[in-house]
Amino acid sequence: MEAHAHQPEKLEVKAVRSIWSMLWVRLCIVFLLGCLAGFVIFTSFSGRKDDAKAPIPEKQAALAGLQPADSLLATDALHYDSPLTKASCKVRYSTKIVEIRVELSSLYPVKSLVEFDVNNLVILNVQDISVNDQSTSIIAANSVQFNSVGDNKYVIILSNKNALPHRIDFKLTQNELPVYQNSVEINKE
Repeated sequence: MEAHAHQPEKLEVKAVRSIWSMLWVRLCIVFLLGCLAGFVIFTSFSGRKDDAKAPIPEKQAALAGLQPADSLLATDALHYDSPLTKASCKVRYSTKIVEIRVELSSLYPVKSLVEFDVNNLVILNVQDISVNDQSTSIIAANSVQFNSVGDNKYVIILSNKNALPHRIDFKLTQNELPVYQNSVEINKE
């Protein structure tokens, strides 16, 4: 009788390659990341134009072949001055456009609201002329609200649908309390 020695079975070892170890997968990922980075860079720089350097009257006239700013009639300028806040609202108009310049200066948060009749005046453009990073604008169909701290300047351009008299209201709020309210009338003649 032969004694058979019990031999352990040999386990077969298989090498499993990860998908990341394949050269073509790594090259595809690098290519896709390069395309994504190129797209992001292209889109971030393609929207920039030298339009921001154009003076305000030229922008206004270019909006829709409208009258240049030097032919606009001025209304009463609205001013508010206190130790904490200074504000002004200057309105100029023609039979086609209305230009509203709002200047705010405050050490603490201040909210200004410019309201008008949406049936007679339509917003064409709101421009931040000189603003800081703590300021925001909220545009609605019949109003424009500026929330600001520090020195800020804005220009609102409206389309004057008809030559009938209209009121534009200017309201100033600080710490949720109204501190100033006044209005101007356009198309008086």
